Amino acid sequence: MTIFVRFGDIARSLLALGTLMAVTSACQAAPTTDMSEWQTNDFKSRIAATTDAATRDCLTGILLSRQARPEEAVPILERVSPALSHDNSRNRALSLYALTYDYVLVGRYGDAARTADALIAQGSEWLAPAERQGLHDDAEIWHILAQSPAMRAEFHGGVHLPMKQTMVGHFTIPATVHDISMDWIVDTGANLSVLNASTAERLGVRILPGIAHTQAGTTGIENTLRIGMIDEIHIGSAMIYNVPVLVFDDQALSIPTPKGLYVMKATIGYPVQRSLENIQFSKAHGFMAHNPLPSSLGHGAPLGLSELTPTISVSYHGHPISGSVDTGATGTIMGARFHALLDHDAIPYTDTTRHNGGAGGYLMSAGAMVPNAEFQVGTRDVTLTKLFVLAKPNNSLLDTLYGNFGQDLWKKGDGAIFDFTNGRFYLL
Repeated sequence: MTIFVRFGDIARSLLALGTLMAVTSACQAAPTTDMSEWQTNDFKSRIAATTDAATRDCLTGILLSRQARPEEAVPILERVSPALSHDNSRNRALSLYALTYDYVLVGRYGDAARTADALIAQGSEWLAPAERQGLHDDAEIWHILAQSPAMRAEFHGGVHLPMKQTMVGHFTIPATVHDISMDWIVDTGANLSVLNASTAERLGVRILPGIAHTQAGTTGIENTLRIGMIDEIHIGSAMIYNVPVLVFDDQALSIPTPKGLYVMKATIGYPVQRSLENIQFSKAHGFMAHNPLPSSLGHGAPLGLSELTPTISVSYHGHPISGSVDTGATGTIMGARFHALLDHDAIPYTDTTRHNGGAGGYLMSAGAMVPNAEFQVGTRDVTLTKLFVLAKPNNSLLDTLYGNFGQDLWKKGDGAIFDFTNGRFYLL
């Protein structure tokens, strides 16, 4: 279970992480390949071999965006978007889409809002109604943040903190705002940091004018929210400034469980985690960040980005696939695109149903239960048992990716490392 907050369903037709078909038709000289191959030297060489400058810049900028390298992607995409204005509109839409979320990561919220508005106005022919609504929801948030300063981090050594798990398995660490220390969930599936309303009031968080909407990522449930700004949050020896937070009604972040009502009060989202450069979840050592990484890690899995959600590229039965990697989810759940692989490879499974939870509540989903599913994560082989796979699209991030990998991906080892600086994910 995760409070995974979803931005922008537009990805499903414009930049679906698992397929490059949309890019292929947009950038005429682009190779037909799976998006999970975007990390390979072969695909990079194909970009280099593209003769049309605008097409090459289009592909290069999008690749950098998918690799979570917004500082490099932004100038390229800013240059290519005007050049594509008289080209086919899908080409321009692809560039504007990538640029929108890169602007967010570099703290240019006003530019993100204007770019999203331009995409809605000029690229609407490529957007399904749900996708257009998703981008509209995102634009609401960026407009509210338009005058806010960019987030920044200061460090005084590495971060070493005790880590606990809640009654539903969320990892928590202590963090301090306005001299109030409390446990915060560390959830890579949360696109921005999140507070419930009573905690935001207790911490004295400044609430910005305006109302926004967003969806829970694995359920698609729409939620109304406010936007807050934390001037400074202390995470061990790190100080993070100008942190935007989504503020939900308490009820939206209160989830009934067999053990009683579980309230998600405070969550550290992906942008703050990325500002720490690398983070490590370890059974033996707790939570660590901004530390030199061991030289013995070997070759990890490529760590990329879909909108504001970290993703990893793995292999399943020889199929290169990509999925979000979500520390807020105790178990992995795969989407309808993965279900198609089961049918294609005649993998045995049992039809079943499951409650799927997120911000805003639960949905009952029909799907398949796979007894054992083997994945290759970098150089490591991982077997997930009793893997649930959605049978049909559910208007959530799981429609775009192959799945959402949870804590069971590393539960048999010591933990996992997210190296945001170098774009690698390691199992310990």
